[in-house]
Amino acid sequence: MQSNIVFIDPKICRENLSVLKSIFDKHGITFWLSYGTCLGAIREGGFIAHDDDIDLDTYLQDRKRIMAIMPELKAQGFELIFVDKVRLQITRKGFDIDIYSCSKFSSKKLKMSGWLCGYELIETDFFSELKTIDFLGEEYKVPKEPIDYLIYLYGESWQKPIKNFWDRYSKDPQNLSLDLEICRENLKLIKSVLQDKHGIKFWLAEETCRDALLSTSNLIGECLTINTHLEDKGKILEILPELNQCGFETIKVSYVKFTYEYNLSLAIQLQRKNQLIKIDFVRSSNFSGRLRRIYWFYGKKSFDVNFFEKLETVVFLGEQYYVPSYPIKYLTSLYGSIWKKQEFNQLDRETRISLLTQILQEEKQIKLPCLERWMRFWEPENSLIRDGDMFTVKEFDQSLRKGMIVLTRRRDANEGQALDQLSLERIVEVRSDNQVCLTSDFYTQVNTSCKASDLIGHVISFRSRILGLTIPLDSKVIQSIFSFIMSSLRRLRSFKKF
Repeated sequence: MQSNIVFIDPKICRENLSVLKSIFDKHGITFWLSYGTCLGAIREGGFIAHDDDIDLDTYLQDRKRIMAIMPELKAQGFELIFVDKVRLQITRKGFDIDIYSCSKFSSKKLKMSGWLCGYELIETDFFSELKTIDFLGEEYKVPKEPIDYLIYLYGESWQKPIKNFWDRYSKDPQNLSLDLEICRENLKLIKSVLQDKHGIKFWLAEETCRDALLSTSNLIGECLTINTHLEDKGKILEILPELNQCGFETIKVSYVKFTYEYNLSLAIQLQRKNQLIKIDFVRSSNFSGRLRRIYWFYGKKSFDVNFFEKLETVVFLGEQYYVPSYPIKYLTSLYGSIWKKQEFNQLDRETRISLLTQILQEEKQIKLPCLERWMRFWEPENSLIRDGDMFTVKEFDQSLRKGMIVLTRRRDANEGQALDQLSLERIVEVRSDNQVCLTSDFYTQVNTSCKASDLIGHVISFRSRILGLTIPLDSKVIQSIFSFIMSSLRRLRSFKKF
């Protein structure tokens, strides 16, 4: 399969950047080159040949002014194609520019501070002062210490281009299996350096843990994933050069990604022999969190079971490795009761939904995690529901009725067409023509209608990790209370936006 990634055209992108610079300079909007664009400017004196867009940073206080000059940008050929709280994406002549908003950040609770740039926390102050460099015949700003900034993002090997960087993005989704022998070799090397030599305990996580428990010879996913404790982050950063000597290329280091809830995801990404390895960090909850039965945070996931204090061992690829305690419960909390179904990761969303329907018919009842990667239920900023919460869905065993919460295909609000996403809806009317009218308490959407046969299953319970409670949803009274709370929260958050 050929890659659908279009590499930037240096001539067009140089023009796009120059036009944007002239407009920003006219209105006094400060911006600087960031990420891959800054890397290309410092390392190569131009754009990276295999880059696919331009990355820029601005100060958060300039965001409203940028939005205000959108008509002027449009007059120069730019189109706004994406916007959220921290990122604008515009395009011109077929090539995109990402503009991230940056602001200072400090949290006593998280014991972290720095600059929140887009979705990432940069834990060093590179942006209070900026430096001007010559780039493509014009003067552009970059962080004051650009080399330190690039080392922070990409490690000491930032000067070495990564070969075949985009290969993993060009794979056919149905052929994402990792190379078994290379992964065996990579894991063994990481174990010898981190665990055997430096005493840093790590464990197999996510899909890698699932592969280990299933003892499969067909590894699923685009990377190996391992976890370690946040306290070991500094040690791993110190021994990165040692891993580089073993053939590992550093793609990203000190990668701190924030979510809507400001839970953070920390990861180091490595690559060896074109196989990706991701090291994610977990942190223990504070005391108040433990009172709420939350023991660990991992990215935007929280766990109400203490999976990571005591570990178990399994034999995987001929070696002994650690996995979380209660590994089956751990995998169920991530992937639901269908965690053994590896084929989900090999299929497109459309086929996954069909397979899910088939599994529900066979097993009669399944558990599904919220916001899993292969499905999407609602917009997280508009809901009480959080990643890692769990719904129990059963096959319909009674007639449809008003108030019932159902799992169905998400539909386009304007055209009513079924999308390749799942959705939780509440039945507001059952019609005589075998049609049902649905509404959502989980995101802003007008009522839609569909055939009763298009519904997938009946949602009978919801488990909240934060509350540590399982709420039954098959009672009319509880359905009404639950729906009222969800819709009220949605309206409240929509009001706050104004």
